Amino acid sequence: MRFLRGLILSFAFALLLLQLVLAAEDYYKILGLDKGASEKDIKRAYRTLSKKFHPDKNPGDDSAREKFVEIAEAYEVLSTPATRKIYDQYGREGVEQHRQGGQAGGQAHDPFDLFSRFFGGGGHFGHAPGHRRGPDMEFRIGLPLRDFYTGRSFELNIERQQICETCQGTGSADRVVETCDKCSGRGVVIQKHMLAPGMFQQMQMQCDKCRGQGKTIKKPCHVCHGHRVVKKDVETSVTIEPGMDKGTRLVYENEGDESPDYIAGDLVLILEEKEPDLGTSEEHRTDGTFFRRRGRDLFWKETLSLREAWMGDWTRNLTHLDGHVVQLSRSRGEVVQPLSVETVAGEGMPFWSDGHLHDHEDEGPGNLYVEYTVILPDQMESGMEKDFHALWEKWRKKNGVDLSKDSAWLDIGLPSGVYLFAPFAPAKHSPPSYHLENLSRPPARTTPRTQPNRIKLLPELRQNGPQTQAPRAKVRPPPPHPQPQLTPDPSRLLRKVNLTTYKSDHSHRESQVSQRYYLQNPLDYKKYSAIVGSLRQLAHKLSALDPDSDPVRQKTESEVLDKLWRMGILKQSREQGAGLSKIEREVTVSAFCRRRLAVIMARSGMVENIKTAVTFIEQGHVRVGSEVVTDPAYLVTRNMEDFVTWVDSSKIKRNIMQYRENLDDFDLM
Repeated sequence: MRFLRGLILSFAFALLLLQLVLAAEDYYKILGLDKGASEKDIKRAYRTLSKKFHPDKNPGDDSAREKFVEIAEAYEVLSTPATRKIYDQYGREGVEQHRQGGQAGGQAHDPFDLFSRFFGGGGHFGHAPGHRRGPDMEFRIGLPLRDFYTGRSFELNIERQQICETCQGTGSADRVVETCDKCSGRGVVIQKHMLAPGMFQQMQMQCDKCRGQGKTIKKPCHVCHGHRVVKKDVETSVTIEPGMDKGTRLVYENEGDESPDYIAGDLVLILEEKEPDLGTSEEHRTDGTFFRRRGRDLFWKETLSLREAWMGDWTRNLTHLDGHVVQLSRSRGEVVQPLSVETVAGEGMPFWSDGHLHDHEDEGPGNLYVEYTVILPDQMESGMEKDFHALWEKWRKKNGVDLSKDSAWLDIGLPSGVYLFAPFAPAKHSPPSYHLENLSRPPARTTPRTQPNRIKLLPELRQNGPQTQAPRAKVRPPPPHPQPQLTPDPSRLLRKVNLTTYKSDHSHRESQVSQRYYLQNPLDYKKYSAIVGSLRQLAHKLSALDPDSDPVRQKTESEVLDKLWRMGILKQSREQGAGLSKIEREVTVSAFCRRRLAVIMARSGMVENIKTAVTFIEQGHVRVGSEVVTDPAYLVTRNMEDFVTWVDSSKIKRNIMQYRENLDDFDLM
């Protein structure tokens, strides 16, 4: 009877488990695909669905959050060839068993994974290497301004690192991976070094047989040659939406370099506006080549002849970036002042935000600003000169202008010939600061100067040039005329440094630290900054826990402070009074830079400066313990400082030994 009851319970449990398995939706159905879908189809479906159900775009929607988790889980399984094959054969249960078998007993994620990656030997702390995230891949794409205006879709081939499908990421031809017999799978070995007679020190070094992997193979794969990964050109779909800004980052999640040791990072495409190509065709040059962009506004320079600027009666058809025509015109008698700016509303860049176009009234397209340049003749014909002179005399007598007293009216620092526009009323498209009628008193005579060849939204008066001698010695110079107040340019105000955040400012702080510690790779600063931010965030979260009753804080705080002390980041150990507050003050990017091998050598007096140390390290003259180090960015822990020395076969060491022998001989004399 008891046996029958147990059999019934087991059968009921099996039925319940079967119902749960059947109730779980198929991964292919979650992504809207069939089992024959390609990797490209899986990635495209994941990208589309993840954007649609992302929690940031559906705040407060629990169903969207659950759907997003299901989509991510389905993509994680189907995007990897090995797990996809297991899922096709055994379903979700097979994938779960595969994960449990590869997670080293189901251990949780190690909070010090960032440290282990930074100091090498990833996997020595008992965490699952597949849970680490790989680095992101960044590429810059140069596009013409026309593509930013009209939008564009194209395919881009990028060389990426992918897991070898032949050996499924094992590196072995027969897919058999054995545990290293030298390090017993730990990836590190313990070596003893004699410091003095009777004094030894144990050091943990990377295993030279398995290269820190803890695994060995006998038959390397003929495709990847034991590296477990191969290089392939992968086609990526890129979509440029109308109105996107230069500098926009297109992020493709988990499409970076793949590796069996970590989850693939992101592929990041940074959009840049490339310089326009002048080309050889006049049509090509005028079709969007000379447009310039600033935010949502576009700028264009239009050239007019003297007749067009003075007398009007002209029409210009401006071909826009997408091919439509913008008409510029002036009626007869309408004057255009040199360097005047006309605003054409709504002809700028389309509005774009968060990857979607908006049609809101307050979020329309920008404006098109047209700056007019007037081309003056090199020399006037005699008949034309007489006509202009007669016209000038007529206007002068009508307005009572005396040339002997008011000769300064003829030259106010504008280009030669601009004074001919004085008798006419200002054009409605011209800025008021360029008109002679707006000056109550004429300014002093100045040397004519050419106007700067650049587009300005607001007109700016030029500073007076060097004073020249007046035509008559008895003519008194007019009193100085006060300069009008101009509206400041907001873009220049933004360049001012905020003194409250000066030390944390990216542009200043990064360049200062990189120069001081001779950081050759710009990514080193970002890596140090990322690990500093993670440590400070961890310290902030731990400080919110009770230090007396919470065992998690006690254990984690002790391990963090002990690691930072042994690394040489903190100046005091926990026994010496160090606490979480020390992390906020002492854990900085500079603290990590001071642990670099080149900096350690310079501070210990082995070399004159850091730059010299970098040269010697790269040439292979330096060893740490028994290993020759050729990377200047190698981080030296506190215990390893005394083992930084020269390679025995190095010429530098021979010269040092010869110098010491000569010094000893000199002391004995």
